[in-house]
Amino acid sequence: MTVEQHTGHSDLSELRAAYREQLAQLTAERDEARGQAHRARAEAVTARADLARVNAKVEELFKIAGVPREDGRPASDHPG
Repeated sequence: MTVEQHTGHSDLSELRAAYREQLAQLTAERDEARGQAHRARAEAVTARADLARVNAKVEELFKIAGVPREDGRPASDHPG
C-alpha cells in the first residue's frame, strides 16, 4: 500500500466516523423532538379537559345565580 492509498483510506475512515457521529446526533435530536411533541399533545388534552370542567362550573354558577350570559342567553341555553 502506498502512502497515498493509506492516506485516502484514513480520510475515508474519518469521513465515515464523522457521518456516523452526525447521524447519531440527528437521531437523538429527532427522538427528543418526538418526545417533546408527545408531551405537548398530552398537556393539550389535559388543558382541554380542565377548560371543559371550568366552563361547566361557570355555567352551573350562572344558572344558580340566574344571571344571563354575556351573549344574553340564559346559562341553561348553552349548547354544552
